[in-house]
Amino acid sequence: MSTFKTPTPAQVELALQQIPTFQLRRVFFEELANPLWIEPLQAAEAFANPPQPKVDDKGLVREPYWPEIDYLSRMAPLAPEAVVDVLLTLTRSENSWVRRGTFAVGAIIPVDQAARLKPLVTAWKGNFGFRTDSHDLAVMTSNLLSGGYRSFGRLLANILFRPDATEGEKGHPSSALEEYWYEQELPLVVEALGPDALVTVMS
Repeated sequence: MSTFKTPTPAQVELALQQIPTFQLRRVFFEELANPLWIEPLQAAEAFANPPQPKVDDKGLVREPYWPEIDYLSRMAPLAPEAVVDVLLTLTRSENSWVRRGTFAVGAIIPVDQAARLKPLVTAWKGNFGFRTDSHDLAVMTSNLLSGGYRSFGRLLANILFRPDATEGEKGHPSSALEEYWYEQELPLVVEALGPDALVTVMS
């Protein structure tokens, strides 16, 4: 990152003043390629308020895209610790773009940083958002199990794969993953479980 320069607080303040609309924010964050802006932007509370879903007059859930998560996701390989620091401030967010981005990041960053995302998994209680990529969830789980964070890995595996009874549908258990993704991703996690695979899967 030697070619990047850290912005001054004045530069960050000026940049934020110049992007008051959603369209301008989207252009700014989707084109920003300097990871050294993460911490100054966080200090300026640029990541503090992702929009919460709202129900309109017709009962439909409306949820604006949050372009800041695009920037954080792209910067994760370059500055994983800084990105995780931001994500850990968003435990109360119900924004599905935030949740999708969190697990996309968790699947590609070093496992010691992915393990720091446990408070988000705990806070969201298995509601990982309808936009979240099931493969990202499985890869993150596999990485945790293979990388020495087996307790957290098993916790996430159980959330994703342990069947629950479906109310009113005897004999048709449900899980956090849709049937197709359950079948596609379970072998990856079973392999990562190693010696614990049989006992864990049977339970």
